[in-house]
Amino acid sequence: MMLLIENNICRYVAICLTVFFSNLFFFSCSSAKVGLPAIPKASIFLDEIDRNNYIAGTQIQGAKLFRWDFSNNNQYVYSYFKKAIVNDFSTIFGTELEENATKIDLNAKLFVNSLENQTADLILKDIETIVTYLSDDSNEEPAEKKISNTPPTVIASIDEGGVEIATKNNGALFASLLFPLPNRPIKLKEQITINKSIPISGNNKIYTVAGDLEITLTDYVVFNGRYCARFEVIADIKNPNKLDGNDKCAIKTKTVYYFDIENHCLVSGSSAVLQSIRYEDAATGQKIINDNHFLILLKLESAKRR
Repeated sequence: MMLLIENNICRYVAICLTVFFSNLFFFSCSSAKVGLPAIPKASIFLDEIDRNNYIAGTQIQGAKLFRWDFSNNNQYVYSYFKKAIVNDFSTIFGTELEENATKIDLNAKLFVNSLENQTADLILKDIETIVTYLSDDSNEEPAEKKISNTPPTVIASIDEGGVEIATKNNGALFASLLFPLPNRPIKLKEQITINKSIPISGNNKIYTVAGDLEITLTDYVVFNGRYCARFEVIADIKNPNKLDGNDKCAIKTKTVYYFDIENHCLVSGSSAVLQSIRYEDAATGQKIINDNHFLILLKLESAKRR
């Protein structure tokens, strides 16, 4: 999800790409006469995650390994909702080119389809998107566009540990950062730290940013009648790997999800995501400033054999 957004047609194309998770960032430019602003500390949707009610469950003593059940052609179907606010600001040599803000509401179904060898595909289907182009002019009505009939797409392939199979899969952010399982047995209140590297496309380059993913087993609860483990996940991937000049990239997430202990599947999850980039090109006088805020909500609707 890159490209300089110069008009509504280009913006429409870029937003369509978000449905397919084809890249991690949108891009724009900022003034060469001002310094690159700091990357925000967190997503603006941070307060909107985990608005769920649950009761305390039986506490398990000792460490436990959590894994999906991808045997017997199991299929898990989830309602999937994504809200996004995309902020772009463009200037060159101190002259403002364009400032854009876009709101995206996406509703879909997420299918986790078991395959052979205890693996599964994550497929996004029945996608309906409403894109609203916001304006600073209070007298101007926001332009709205509805996008329907988007083809289904495989956004990731994972094993029973939630680990992505295809290392170059464009669903890396979804599979690796949002709802990851611990990579070893974990005790109540224990935190596991995993180092992650994520490729980012920008300015016709591929960068790699790296940082820590912290997974904490916070509680055992009864959620929607299911006995679940409650996990909190913090990702702070903000240190560029030898980027040029003053370039900065960051991916920051906070996720809370509930994993069914008896049926071995995700029951519900919510995630606040910030994807941000700052890029400076001294030769052209351009600076790229872009912030993308996402709220992602998942809820299990059915679990059955295909």
